[in-house]
Order: sequence, then structure tokens, then C-alpha cells
Amino acid sequence: MSWPAELLFVPQRTDADRVFLVNDPQVAIALGLIPQKKRRYSYAEIRKNQDKLVHLHQSASMVNTEERGAVENEILRIFSNFIDCRMLSATFSFARLHSDFSISDPDIAELLGLPRDVKAFSFLDILLKAERCEAVLTDLKEKGIDQSSAKEEMILALAGHLFDWGTQHRYMPFVVIPSAQGKEGLWHSPGDAIDQEFNSEAMRSEIVHWRDATLVYGRDDQAGYDAAILAIKQSLAQRETPRVKKQRSKMAIELFYNRAHLFFTEYKGVQNE
Repeated sequence: MSWPAELLFVPQRTDADRVFLVNDPQVAIALGLIPQKKRRYSYAEIRKNQDKLVHLHQSASMVNTEERGAVENEILRIFSNFIDCRMLSATFSFARLHSDFSISDPDIAELLGLPRDVKAFSFLDILLKAERCEAVLTDLKEKGIDQSSAKEEMILALAGHLFDWGTQHRYMPFVVIPSAQGKEGLWHSPGDAIDQEFNSEAMRSEIVHWRDATLVYGRDDQAGYDAAILAIKQSLAQRETPRVKKQRSKMAIELFYNRAHLFFTEYKGVQNE
């Protein structure tokens, strides 16, 4: 598999890869980096000093475009690459376990239709149980939030995390899911698909397949990954519009959905320096 696939599905594996080009050693020093002979730095190194990067970016942004020199342009490029990399690494975070969605009380897990013996869940795990959460919160609203039990407070917290995550993961740059509403030319990132069209059964199904692809990729399960990508291709073929079908015939959709060929193209924001 290629480096961009690692970034998307298991971003922690790419943290130490030196893929960020910093041409000017003085800029590297200003960022708190030790100048490297090959001028390449990792996401982890830049993240450690991101406060300095943000400060330098703010200063460079205040300079009029026509007055910017090589240093200002270098800083702006590095900042843009860093943000793009961070956003891409969060593309499939909805599929991964996160402490925001941990459930310590097995009774609450059971109430939501989740396994009692599991404590760690993902955004998607909880989102798929949103109707059960809503039922509990509707009852809570009727009796008053000041009368909430510990279980209801935990479900209220889960609902809050769902809202926060849904807001934070919109407008992501990895746009690979065509609209399920038949809107010609409208494609979504996974986060936008969840935000805008999760009520569609076809879209929910595809999001689940992307979740499966993410998890099995992380386990280095090639057969499982192939099966998940095949399910995505089949789902897409069932609902593609004439325009998407025409695009697919021209571009060979296998570039996007067959194995990991999509990710063999270098990501312009990080590698094409």
C-alpha cells in the first residue's frame, strides 16, 4: 500500500515519516526544528512546534501578497501542507475507537443496543444508535435536565460528543462519495456524507463499508480490505447517476475503489514538493 493510504487509514504509522519539505534552514530553526541535510521533516516534528508555526503563519499572512518574500511564502506553504495533512489524517476517524465514545457502564451499552462487555466505541458506533439516544433524551427533556440520572447524563455527554464531532469533521478535503440524492456533480467527504445524507440507507451502508475498510486495513487484512472496497464499488454502481457512470467509464473507477490504487497518486500537499 502507498503512503497516502497509510495517512488516511492508519495515520499514526506516518507520524515519523519525513515528508514535509522545508527549504530554508532559517525557517526550520524558527519552527524549532533541527535543520536536516535533506530538508525533510515529519508531521510529529512539526506538530510538536505547531504553536510556532501558527504564530509565523499569522505574521506571514499579514504581509501583502505582492510584498511577500521567499520566507513568507515558505511559511504559508508549510502551514497549508500541515493543515491538509492533519485533515486527511482525520478523514476516517469516525471509524476508529475514541475515548469520547467510551461507555463504562454495561447497562448503558445495553440500553443503546451495544455489547455489554465492550467499553470502547467509535463515533460511528454511537451514531448508528442515535435513535436510542434520542429516545432517552426526549424522556429527559420532559422531566427536566435537573432530574437526570447518572445514566442519562452519560448519554447526554455522548450526544454532545456526536454533535461536536459532526461539526469538526465537515468540509474535509478527501471527497470520494457521490451524493445519494441523485445530485449531479455533488461529491462528499465521509464527514460531509454523514452530516448531510446519513438518513439515506445507501449512504449509511457505504459509510459502514468505509468503516470496515479502515479497520481491516489497520489489521493488515488484505482479504477483508478487498471485500470492503468491493462492497463500496457495488453500492456505488447501484446508485450512480448517468453523469457519474459516464465519468466512471472515462476515468476507470478502479483508480478510486479497487484495492488501494487510489492512493498510489502522490498527495500534492505533502509529497509533491
